[in-house]
Amino acid sequence: MRFLVALILSMLAANVARAGIVVWMDEEVPDEKVTTRADNKTGGTKHYAYYDLAYPPQPNGPADDEEWEALRQAVSDGKKRWDEFEVEYEIANDLEALITQLDVIRSKRDMDELVAALLFQGAAVQVAFEDQLGNDKLAAPFRYTRTGGVGNRPWSDAYALMPGRDPLASDVADGATYPNLLTEFEEVAKRPKGTLKLARVDEGVKMFVDGTEVEVDADGTALEVPPGRHFIHLVRDGVISGRQVVLVEEGRESEMMPRVSLEDLAAARARVDQETTTGFPESVKSSLEALSRHYGGQIFVASNIDGNTVVLPYAHGASLLKQRAVTFVGIGELGGGLMSTSLFDKARETGDQAVAPMGMGSLGFELGLYNFAIVGGTDLVMTPGNTITHAKGDSTTENVDTSVYVHPYAGAGVYLLRPTGRSTTALVEGFYSWHHPAHHAVGGRISLGLPFEPDGGTWIKLTIGGSGFPQSMWDEGSDRTSLVLLYARSGIAARF
Repeated sequence: MRFLVALILSMLAANVARAGIVVWMDEEVPDEKVTTRADNKTGGTKHYAYYDLAYPPQPNGPADDEEWEALRQAVSDGKKRWDEFEVEYEIANDLEALITQLDVIRSKRDMDELVAALLFQGAAVQVAFEDQLGNDKLAAPFRYTRTGGVGNRPWSDAYALMPGRDPLASDVADGATYPNLLTEFEEVAKRPKGTLKLARVDEGVKMFVDGTEVEVDADGTALEVPPGRHFIHLVRDGVISGRQVVLVEEGRESEMMPRVSLEDLAAARARVDQETTTGFPESVKSSLEALSRHYGGQIFVASNIDGNTVVLPYAHGASLLKQRAVTFVGIGELGGGLMSTSLFDKARETGDQAVAPMGMGSLGFELGLYNFAIVGGTDLVMTPGNTITHAKGDSTTENVDTSVYVHPYAGAGVYLLRPTGRSTTALVEGFYSWHHPAHHAVGGRISLGLPFEPDGGTWIKLTIGGSGFPQSMWDEGSDRTSLVLLYARSGIAARF
């Protein structure tokens, strides 16, 4: 039983990981009526819109860990080499290549390590160029212009990330550059702050600037920050999204830029309205690729203008469903439950009701017309250790006791969720059955189908049900010999 549960959970996990999505070329996801219409074409998907394109998911992963580890190692190696002859420029250059790769500050540890790397890099720049920082061509990546001359850009960037912290002599490679660091910070502190304009975010989405969460109102927020490099990212559903590094200049406004502009969105929507996915702007294509990498399942694009809904397959083998009025599903299940009756041989002498554990298997079908279904099949029930003598009275006929019972059935049901796509199905049914050896019975079942394959058409079937009747065909007059079954089972259902 534990193995079966684990198997089902693993299948469900694989299916969730490959769940399809519809990306609407609109600023917001349409209302439920429109998304339901889209689900009928795709088989059921999640829905995303403009802000998911503008700031696509970029989850933390091994590549991030490798980049931060490389930075830590470079700082450590640089300090070990510090006393070697003329290594400062090489150290500064190596750190520059690693620092420019970073695009997210995930934690306080990341922040502290980046600040430490910038302070160390600035010390290497100071020693390498001394009074030639403003003139040497090799120094161009490491300087910035300010009132009265040029400054040490790594130190300025460090200050932008730690304005409330005083620098320490231990922050630089040796004490010789510490006075230069203090002078640089004094000059940097005099620079006018810049403005970092943040975009609005959806409800439940968190915004982080330099690793610290900030509140953003419905129309966006403007933050005053020191000039320099600043790191922005969102967290949506626990996933890092929309990473950006923004260079804020003194006294100027710098804006958080979406990957996809509203103009590009409109251009993509126009292509979808023409029922084509070719000719999308490059920004839209790159964001769709990011969404595709993250969600892994089938990707659809859609638009909704004046009630006209267009849904098109885009990536990962996406295909629209054929609209089916009629469905035919074959089912095989195994399970178990309880059988209660006084016909068991061990209970017949006293006439008491006996309850026995049972195992069962089932083969059946569902013939659906829209949301109505005709059902039929046969259940095979076994009660090991408990037998019924299927001859009336005290017959001495041989070979008339059994613990294996055949239960053919037929009935009708209603689909709450039809088996037409790649989504969950649900059926409520009632049926009439013959319960060997001596009962006609009525019963009912509720069954749930959980998608087994991303392409649809196969489900893990989970069923609970029961059946029974208060009187057997052997009863006479006022005698009542009931038989009741309660069970749960699981199996596979396939659409043909």
